[in-house]
Amino acid sequence: MEAAGFPYGIPLVWLITLSELVAGALLILGLYVRWATIPLLIIASMGIVIIHRHAGWFVGEHGTGGSEYSVALILLLLIVAASDGPPSAKMDRNGA
Repeated sequence: MEAAGFPYGIPLVWLITLSELVAGALLILGLYVRWATIPLLIIASMGIVIIHRHAGWFVGEHGTGGSEYSVALILLLLIVAASDGPPSAKMDRNGA
């Protein structure tokens, strides 16, 4: 991260890693789903801006690591966030 111009590279990478672990755990548990998608959306978006946009679109294109996967991840996170409703709506969908 420091090579990309960010100060405090190692603490920043640890913050990103911990955010991904906590947000992922919340998604698995189905808790605070909309809130849990926010840091993941920011991380994926910034990954495109900082790294992947220079590598083209396709991820597997000659091993260059393009933005294709990150864009798909962002779209799927938006779908997950949009599908999270209030607890009463979840109960209604499940027939309870």
